[in-house]
Amino acid sequence: MRVAILLVACLLITVLTATTIGGDLLDEALSLVGKSRADLGYHPKGYWNRYPYQIPYKLPAFDDLFAEPLKVYDYSYSMKAAVEHYLADSAFWAPGNSALYQLSYHLAWERKVGGFRNYSANLIDSIESETPLLTVIEQIYLKSGVDLEYRTFGNKADWPNLKEKLDTLIRNLDPRIEMVLAVWLANLLDAHKYHEFAFRNVPLRIIHELHQIDDLDATQGDGQKYYPQFDDCARLLDWQSLVYASFKTIAATDIAAKKLSRLVEKGRDISFDFDTPLGSIVINGAGDDQVAAQDYLLVCDFGGNDHYLAGGGSSATQPLSVLVDLSGDDIYGDENSARRFGCGICGIGVCLDLSGNDKYIADRLSFGVGIFGTGLLADFAGRDDYRMCVSGQGCGYFGVGMLFDVAGDDHYYLAGDGQGAGGIGGGIGILADYAGNDNYTAEPFADVFNRGDYHSGHKINANSAQGWGGGRRGDGADGHSWAGGLGVLIDCFGDDEYYSGNFSLGCGYWFGIGIVFDVNGNDFYRSCYFTQASGAHFCIGAIFDETGDDRHELFETAGAGLSFGWDFSVNFLIDWEGNDIYSAKIISIALSDIRSNAFLFDFGGDDLYQLRAGTAGMGEADFRESYRTQPPITPFPSYAQSYGILIDVGGVDQYLDYVDSTRSTQPRAGCGNNTIWLRPARGHEHFGYNNYGIGIDCDSGQVDDFFVHQKNKQE
Repeated sequence: MRVAILLVACLLITVLTATTIGGDLLDEALSLVGKSRADLGYHPKGYWNRYPYQIPYKLPAFDDLFAEPLKVYDYSYSMKAAVEHYLADSAFWAPGNSALYQLSYHLAWERKVGGFRNYSANLIDSIESETPLLTVIEQIYLKSGVDLEYRTFGNKADWPNLKEKLDTLIRNLDPRIEMVLAVWLANLLDAHKYHEFAFRNVPLRIIHELHQIDDLDATQGDGQKYYPQFDDCARLLDWQSLVYASFKTIAATDIAAKKLSRLVEKGRDISFDFDTPLGSIVINGAGDDQVAAQDYLLVCDFGGNDHYLAGGGSSATQPLSVLVDLSGDDIYGDENSARRFGCGICGIGVCLDLSGNDKYIADRLSFGVGIFGTGLLADFAGRDDYRMCVSGQGCGYFGVGMLFDVAGDDHYYLAGDGQGAGGIGGGIGILADYAGNDNYTAEPFADVFNRGDYHSGHKINANSAQGWGGGRRGDGADGHSWAGGLGVLIDCFGDDEYYSGNFSLGCGYWFGIGIVFDVNGNDFYRSCYFTQASGAHFCIGAIFDETGDDRHELFETAGAGLSFGWDFSVNFLIDWEGNDIYSAKIISIALSDIRSNAFLFDFGGDDLYQLRAGTAGMGEADFRESYRTQPPITPFPSYAQSYGILIDVGGVDQYLDYVDSTRSTQPRAGCGNNTIWLRPARGHEHFGYNNYGIGIDCDSGQVDDFFVHQKNKQE
């Protein structure tokens, strides 16, 4: 009865008071304007002339999520659930299991390439030989067509005597360590075979040219520079073989690292350095070592405070490279480092550090970056410091880049294209941090590192970071438009700080998907423009925060955020618990511009919403004449629908306007605790035309789609 009264009253006035609404709150909100869930999202057609309909390299999920936007939560939750499960001790350290293989499947490659299930990487698990390491290295030489021993004049050559050197090195290894290394190498050899399958049709010239490109962060967003090598490689590559080689490399390295971690004391005095046709094998003991800049197939260090200048990064001539450090406070790279430590360019690079307070320093293309390959950096424990300029810390262009940190209070810093960045060609970039009070910084200010963005007078950087997915807008240049990918930042436990400029924090751009999922803690999100569940031009951007008293603040130009959509963008900012603050200056807080779907739902706590007086937002949709009058040349905007929906449940909430430069405030007209509003208002000349802003503040209720997983946990 109460629902019926409210619906009748809504036909007469715009602002209503309410304490409880029965049923699903999103259903109730949409029914206020005669709509339903089926009206959300987009179903583009080939006859939508001027709509960018044929964009290559879209991720398999993109069109379906664009059509069913509420499924963005399920899509995101499944990734969060994988991180929660596989980085927890019980699963992460399970004997014989590779949690990193499972995560690379669930978070990355399964989102890009089909044909796989996560049953197994089908690893070799034993070597039937009394000399297992020698046997495997002999296989490497044999399959590479290179001799381990030389013979001339009917006799074995006295020099070089590689087999004798290898025998001497192996005799100094503990037999258990030898077996782990042998099995590990056997699987890398198997992975190398599948890598060769993957690139069998790709000319070496293209591979070498792709390795020379290092300006993707600066040249692709608006189609500034076209590299035809990307289209050529994407067409010729055997993607399934590349993925299979990646799975084998990751799983074998993960399992070997965990086995060797139980043998650290047996490896303290090792000194093993041997070249093979597939790259050098270096095994160091417990000393403080410096690993020089060269190509490595395998580096393993048993202890000490080490400095690495290379390792775990593929090259044009070294398609597979793995690095494992078992203990110590280590330094990876320097300010000039590039293509290192979890870098996979036309190959696979894996870097694992099992303990210690470590520093990771690079210029670019490092710490979890993939270009037609897989780059993985995983740090298992310690207070770690990650610093670089661009393209890393979980960044993918036409490939997969992942950074996983299991424990410790960590600091992440870069200028752009990372911390969960899914770039051109359906790239996948994942940063997942399981536990600790962490700080994520994408440099906001152009006077520190210049990526200045015109939306903020070139003072603030366009970061393309922290859960960002964006493609190549070639529609204004050479016509080569490429879809963006999937950029994800997941943090499970701890009080965290997120600091960035523009195009960041759950932001999409040009057929890309950007997601931030924070599970637990009192978190502080600070950024500037096109940020915090925002997006522009046919994309998806979302932030999900499950618990804690959180603060979402925009600074400087302080707009286009907190669930803001521009030009066919789907955006969600969802918070389930806590006393939260949402603060901006302009065009923010559940605001739809140019046929977007923008949702901000807060399901508990005493919350505060703030905007500058007179600016649009807080459950509102813009109006354009093309909504009312179908343009004769470009009609497609009139086919779509706009929704800006704010729903707040529970608590004593405030909706305020800044009225002067001192930020003194007054209540925002029409919005309030236990109130319902429409913007445009019913009866206004702009009301209708499939263009609706809706606000509901009530004492209780929920949107069922965002509670299904909580319900499943309870059951």
